[in-house]
Amino acid sequence: MKMVELPEPEYGKLLTRLRQMEFAVNESKRVEDALIVSEARYRRLFETAKDGILILDAVTGKIDDVNPFLMDLLGYNKETFIGKNLWEIGAFKDADASKKAFAELQTREYIRYENLPLETSDGRKIAVEFVSNVYLVDNKRVIQCNIRDITERKKLEELVRLQAFYDPLTNLPNRLLFNERFILETALAKRNRKKLAVLFLDLDHFKSINDTLGHVVGDKLLKDVARRLMACIRESDMVARIGGDEFNILLCDIAVPEETAIGVKKILSSFKKPYVIDGHELHVSTSIGISIYPDDSELIDELMKNADMAMYHAKESGRNTFQFYNAAMNIRARERMMLESSLRRAIDRRELLAYYQPQVDIATRQITCVEALVRWQHPTLGFLPPMRFLPLAAECGLIQAIDVWMLRIACAQNKAWQSAGFKPFCVSINLSARQFQEPRLAEIILEVLKETDLDPRYLDLEITENVAMHDIELAIRKVTGLTGVGVRFSIDDFGTGYSSLSWLSKLPVQKLKIDQSFIKDIEATSDNKAIVTAIIALAHNLKLRVVAEGVESESQLAFLRSSGCDEMQGHLFSKALPPEQFTTLIM
Repeated sequence: MKMVELPEPEYGKLLTRLRQMEFAVNESKRVEDALIVSEARYRRLFETAKDGILILDAVTGKIDDVNPFLMDLLGYNKETFIGKNLWEIGAFKDADASKKAFAELQTREYIRYENLPLETSDGRKIAVEFVSNVYLVDNKRVIQCNIRDITERKKLEELVRLQAFYDPLTNLPNRLLFNERFILETALAKRNRKKLAVLFLDLDHFKSINDTLGHVVGDKLLKDVARRLMACIRESDMVARIGGDEFNILLCDIAVPEETAIGVKKILSSFKKPYVIDGHELHVSTSIGISIYPDDSELIDELMKNADMAMYHAKESGRNTFQFYNAAMNIRARERMMLESSLRRAIDRRELLAYYQPQVDIATRQITCVEALVRWQHPTLGFLPPMRFLPLAAECGLIQAIDVWMLRIACAQNKAWQSAGFKPFCVSINLSARQFQEPRLAEIILEVLKETDLDPRYLDLEITENVAMHDIELAIRKVTGLTGVGVRFSIDDFGTGYSSLSWLSKLPVQKLKIDQSFIKDIEATSDNKAIVTAIIALAHNLKLRVVAEGVESESQLAFLRSSGCDEMQGHLFSKALPPEQFTTLIM
């Protein structure tokens, strides 16, 4: 074949054209290869992603593809998804919401739902984060939906919220949430020209229940109290637990302070029904302090402090009642602080005194024992009875020091009477719950007996039945250990606590002391007569002697004598006396 020769310029043009074509083919091949690699990479990411992915047709809303993670998450196979709309999938139960969501997906390039509820094939409820983006693929608009399971995260967030704003025991709001609610309500109160009432509640004698029956019973009691308080308030009000046995209540939409008394009386009335917990019937009351916004203050901290002071005033007024705040309570609060400060120095300054009240055999009128009772000669407030300072001593941790002081003074005094030639009798000393639970109790008592040279058989230790029943096994060990060396034990205030008679029979005690509340109205109340008679019979069956406290009249004594009571203690024979006067009594 004859070759056609081209002119030089034409040949150059053809060569250039050929090179351009070759470059275009190579570029196309490179782009194609890159697309294949990109497609493979996308498919690999799609298949292995740790989030669920749905690909939707942006026009029809039909599902074009679904990745394995979403199928595993929801428990459906691929056939369940492909070619279906969202609202046809069981996981998206709310069809109307799904249709509305798709309508949004068609009009917006990006959508994010923070907490979308879905349901798995086995009925589990999960929370997901739903994010969608619109893409153009091969001239077709598609919607990629990324679905992330945030169920555990939401549970953790809820747990953190509960820990931050709610009391873990009662599930009531805590003080932080109470304060936030107060701020919101003050804005409404100002706008509507209304008032708010802040209530401070404290359970009466809760510590005694905790000490005697244990924290498990105490916690169950607090839960029951929380439920009763919730039942007493309106939906617009709020109950919070701020710690221990203390509760706050916010009463809203108050026109005049007097309205508060209606709600407070309802709360007090709810406590009349006893609480039954683990077989124990507990009669619990509460003392309530009230401060009014904005009358008493506009600041929550001030209102809380004022309500707290009012609550203490309610306790001092006899408990099971309520008091409104007034400025005079500030003076009482300062007196309380001063009293605590003085009490801490009272022993060193020798301001505490031991008084003695005899226990007398009813048949012979002879003194069998003498109870040592503490008094306080305050340098400025004068002579203070025990109820004025012993509860405070228990609260501020001084009760054990007072117990040990009384033990040492009373044992030394009893030994002094014996050394002076008087007929020997025992000295009876009350042990507080905290002192009885002291691990070194036996060691302390034996040290004092050795120090004072008092024979152990002339020491009688009194514990209340509540203290004994708090940990009966421990009580048996402690009482048995000390009675083994000759120390005697009595159960004080019998009839007011929560005794189990089967356990009482196992305690090696010598006496039961009938609480004076049963003796006080014995002449007028047949029920009290029946109770006293039953206690005497019970004690005698257990081979125990019985002491009646608070005997003040001959008629009371006559009934006790006819009922077989062994001993009495009270003003009928003698009030509590200082040692000098008691010495005269026994001469």
